[in-house]
Parts: sequence; C-alpha cells; structure tokens
Amino acid sequence: IAKAGLIQMTRMLAIEWAEYGIRVNAIAPGTVETPSRAAVFADPKIRKMMIDRVPLARFGTTQEVAAAVIYLASPAAAFMTGHTLVLDGGLTAY
Repeated sequence: IAKAGLIQMTRMLAIEWAEYGIRVNAIAPGTVETPSRAAVFADPKIRKMMIDRVPLARFGTTQEVAAAVIYLASPAAAFMTGHTLVLDGGLTAY
C-alpha cells in the first residue's frame, strides 16, 4: 500500500507542479547490495533464494541507483514526469 501511495503521489505532484516547470519522478529500487545488507546476504541459502526470484539473477548496485538519479536529473529526462523508474532486475515483470 505504501508503494502504491508513493507512485500515486508522484503522478499527482507531476500534474500539479508541471505548470511551474517542476518535474516529479521516483525511483523504486529492488534489492540493492549494500554494506548494511551484508549480514543477510552472507547466508548462502537466503542469498540464493533472493537472487533466484530476480530474472537478471543478481542484486542491484548503488552505482546503478545513482545512475538512475543522474539520468532523471539530467536534460535527457527533460520530458519525463510522473513516472516511477523501477530498478529491480525484472522482478516485477513476473
């Protein structure tokens, strides 16, 4: 429910703020391999179970999330607003 709320808020703010030239987009990352998740990922069974759900068969990286942020803030995304960019290795494609 919380994710759906954020997606809808992104859409509504994009509509409300468009007249001011403000673009509103969101990023929805899947599992990202970070130092804070190292303890969970250290268990081979849990790691395999989590990776097996992702079509690309790996976790995302902080660099990939940062690249998405840079893209959305760049002129390349100047005509993009109201969108939630999903970075989940294809998990939600199921």
